[in-house]
Amino acid sequence: MTREDLAREVALRTGLSRRDAGAVLDCILRVMEEKLCEGESIYLRGFGCFEAKPACRRRARDPRGEGLIDIPPRMRPVFRPYNRLRDAVHASLSPSARAVFVFPGGASASRVSVVGGF
Repeated sequence: MTREDLAREVALRTGLSRRDAGAVLDCILRVMEEKLCEGESIYLRGFGCFEAKPACRRRARDPRGEGLIDIPPRMRPVFRPYNRLRDAVHASLSPSARAVFVFPGGASASRVSVVGGF
């Protein structure tokens, strides 16, 4: 979904014009960007938390083929969904299939013993 798609959906659900919905969406995103750049966290109850977190210094392969390079530490934007959102996405997108055990020779089992580790 793109920004334009999101603005169109907001316009349909609120009765705002697409132009007004796009302006509101752009304003919200600008405010969020400004606050994250200032080091503030944004908490949206029932949805999740946007915050800037430090990323550690790391080593990576030099794309020019000159060995390894050090990437300095920096701040990264991070989104952490709250349980309600995580559970809703899981419930709507995860397959809810029941495990069925099939044995060659036609036998079936209602109980299975597992030996060893996974």
